[in-house]
Amino acid sequence: MILAFAREARRTVGPTGSAVTQAVQAVRLTLTTPITLAVFGVFGIVYFAYSMANPFLPLLVVRLHGTAGDIGLIFGATAVVGALLSPAAGAAGDRIGFKVVLIAAGALAAASLAELAWAPNFLWLAVGSTVLGAAAATAISMVFSLLATAVPEERRATTLNLVLLPIYFASIIGGVIGAVLVRESLNLVLITSAAVSLAAALLTTRLPSAGRRNQQA
Repeated sequence: MILAFAREARRTVGPTGSAVTQAVQAVRLTLTTPITLAVFGVFGIVYFAYSMANPFLPLLVVRLHGTAGDIGLIFGATAVVGALLSPAAGAAGDRIGFKVVLIAAGALAAASLAELAWAPNFLWLAVGSTVLGAAAATAISMVFSLLATAVPEERRATTLNLVLLPIYFASIIGGVIGAVLVRESLNLVLITSAAVSLAAALLTTRLPSAGRRNQQA
């Protein structure tokens, strides 16, 4: 799809300096842009909540007396469905704003994590997992959209290249904290993740509005 439809503008001025110099400058530019720091912070919290719970979701299947095959079927299928639903979030972001959709994604993630904690059967487990997958995919796409419309043009490409930076830290920290909490109970992990996700949704309301795809912030 990229080869067929993407059009790359020809650069009039190429980058100068060594690769190390350019890398250091890219990080500096990214971490000195206020809107980037704000969006990265919210994104990191959203993914922290997801990373805290995600490694332990298969245990929900085991708790309902499922097999290894059930784990693959439920979470594999629902991940695909969640990803397929994410383009609808992009269309919604164009209409009502990326910030609003990001808030909704955080709230949906919180609701689905809370629902998973008390899912009584495989049907409700599949529903909660699907909503969680869709919410996670939506959050990622909204973060890209927010940065693409809100970051100054001269810093935009550099920022988008580093957009996965919060994921690296959130995945490590979330996994460690989840491993500590699961010693008490699996539900504690899910409820804590839901609370963090809801907090991220509330913090997102404080972000500057970044306009829709056809607007500049």
